[in-house]
Amino acid sequence: MVDVFLYGGIGIDNLVYVPFMPTPARQVVPTRDVYQIGGGGVHAALWLATWGVSVRIAGNSLGMDADGDRVMGWLAMYPCIDTSMIVRSPDRITPFIRALITPDGDRTMIAYWYFDGPWSPITPEAIDGAKVFGLNIYGGHEHMGAIEVAKAAGAQTVIADMVHVEHPTLPFVDMLVNSASVMQDALPGVDVRQQTRALNAAHGAPVIVTDGGNDVFAVDHEGVAFTVTPPRVAVTDATGAGDSFLGAVIYSRLQGWPLERTVRLAAATGALQAARDCSTSRPSPLTEVIELAETLRMSPVA
Repeated sequence: MVDVFLYGGIGIDNLVYVPFMPTPARQVVPTRDVYQIGGGGVHAALWLATWGVSVRIAGNSLGMDADGDRVMGWLAMYPCIDTSMIVRSPDRITPFIRALITPDGDRTMIAYWYFDGPWSPITPEAIDGAKVFGLNIYGGHEHMGAIEVAKAAGAQTVIADMVHVEHPTLPFVDMLVNSASVMQDALPGVDVRQQTRALNAAHGAPVIVTDGGNDVFAVDHEGVAFTVTPPRVAVTDATGAGDSFLGAVIYSRLQGWPLERTVRLAAATGALQAARDCSTSRPSPLTEVIELAETLRMSPVA
């Protein structure tokens, strides 16, 4: 039995650091080129496992190739991560993302093979008593049935990037974490805060919206809204910041913390993820993140 079940992307990130973005008329010489473990489910799992939470991860299948071996080797460095549900196939190429990263930490990404192969099936037996189920549906809408299975199995559901009020799975969501950029991409011209309030009103689940380094906007189950200002950090690479934010929300859900404390912890976690060099350092200890979170300012929103 595990505390958390995370369902999402599993693969490799190839991070190519460039002084500027190339154009047809101007080539660019990278300053650094690194490979590290990647995927939305993985980034959240690494923070949770570092904090002593037992996590089972599943999602896209991996190949029986050298990259698949590297992914499994990286995950084996975290004893709290259960990889028993990860499927590997000789007919599969292990997915990866190639990201061009500019000095401000912004990324331009190309994804390979994440949705070309089968994903692990989610059954009540797979959930196996997990207290919280986490899933990012961005780019993987065919896996939404997993939310209903998890809810029926008794898990709390913390879901990322569900932006439509009429979404059929919204009634099965206990906590919703959205990205302002994803909302604006899916609903051009949308008023993010107005849409967030509408999502909250549609089912009553708390909703949190991130916006890069800008204020995090949150609405609790009673419709009361507030913002939290993230800490200012020198961004190294924003890859995985949103997924790490989701991991911190899941941790807070396990502890039964109020929404304000949840948002503070998650904002601190996302910032620390963006500031760290993921290829050379592990996630920060929980005590360090809590200390930073307690310095963050909360402001009520009328």
